[in-house]
Amino acid sequence: MTTHHHDKPKSRVLLTFECKGLQNKDTFSKSDPQMLVHARQKDNSWKEVWCSEKMMNNLNPEFKKKFETDYMFEEVQNFRFQLYDIDNHKDHSKLEEQDFLGMLETTMGEIVGSRGSCLTKPLVG
Repeated sequence: MTTHHHDKPKSRVLLTFECKGLQNKDTFSKSDPQMLVHARQKDNSWKEVWCSEKMMNNLNPEFKKKFETDYMFEEVQNFRFQLYDIDNHKDHSKLEEQDFLGMLETTMGEIVGSRGSCLTKPLVG
């Protein structure tokens, strides 16, 4: 095995997501939440790196799809987790047409360093 001086120590992590007591933004049914994950880039911009499946009529979703990424031990990795109620079922890419349910910004270090590697925090917004 060859390692180079520019290789940073890292570990592969698999994140799962669930939410409790989301706001109900729909009139005749419950919200249809979907989570988007953005990573902060070196230029401080945010880039979408993952999105969950949409959970129909669910205020307490346990998303089945998992987010797999590298945890870089010597680097601060900022992530933004955003939840939307997807009403336009044909095109979730038009987020301005969706109802915003809330967001959380944190670091991979905070997630991995949490008790049992399980981070629980309230959404803001």
